[in-house]
Amino acid sequence: ERSFSVARSGRPGPVLLDIPMDVQRFNVSLNKLRSNIKNKHIKPKTNPQAIRKIAGLISFASRPVILVGGGVGVANARNELLTLLKKTGIPLVSSLMGLDSCSHYLPNFCGMLGTYGNRYANLTVANADLVLALGTRLDIRQTGTIPATFARGAKLVHVDIDPREINNKVKADIGVICDIKDFLLILNKKLSGYNKSRIKSWLDKTSKYKERYPSWKNPRGKDIEPNFLMHLLSKVLPSDSIICLDVGQHQMWAGQSLELR
Repeated sequence: ERSFSVARSGRPGPVLLDIPMDVQRFNVSLNKLRSNIKNKHIKPKTNPQAIRKIAGLISFASRPVILVGGGVGVANARNELLTLLKKTGIPLVSSLMGLDSCSHYLPNFCGMLGTYGNRYANLTVANADLVLALGTRLDIRQTGTIPATFARGAKLVHVDIDPREINNKVKADIGVICDIKDFLLILNKKLSGYNKSRIKSWLDKTSKYKERYPSWKNPRGKDIEPNFLMHLLSKVLPSDSIICLDVGQHQMWAGQSLELR
């Protein structure tokens, strides 16, 4: 009972239930079993004061970037994220698990971050002055082996429902333990008067990164480059397609160049 409760609450995930042999052989009287597991599905409370401070940082940042992880999808917060992206125009980069958080055809989508990611995504984060990380554990493939060098010119705001992930690998300037959907609902209200024009030069710069370092190139001969194949595949896939990938180089080609709608 406890394993199911832990698996489904907070940040959902697998739980190892190790049953020793003596327990497996034990005689159990079913009529004597009683449940003593209380409801664990209580979301942490949002902190409006912290979100107000974060909204202020976003409003004054010259080179902000949003980093999304798998937590956005788990929290069913894609619509709230889309509202934020349209409202602010802030560039967005993604972890591998966060690639389905929004359409890759948005003008401010800047690719997959990390060791196996897009170069223009890494340049975007490296030159940012504010990183808003949503539902990502900031693992070593995103940050590199020396976390102190990750976005070292930027303030880091880390939002996650799992308290163990805040300051676990990279120290955040502001850490918020919160459901991503609840966080974005409040943040979008706080940014109702956001001025997009203040980051126009930053958007121009990130667009130049994408132009200068594309993930695929047009083939010159008969051979098709794998990344270009992923780009072509994007053009014919229905928008509601489900893409299943094994672990391997093809997973990285898809992460870099498969454009999701």
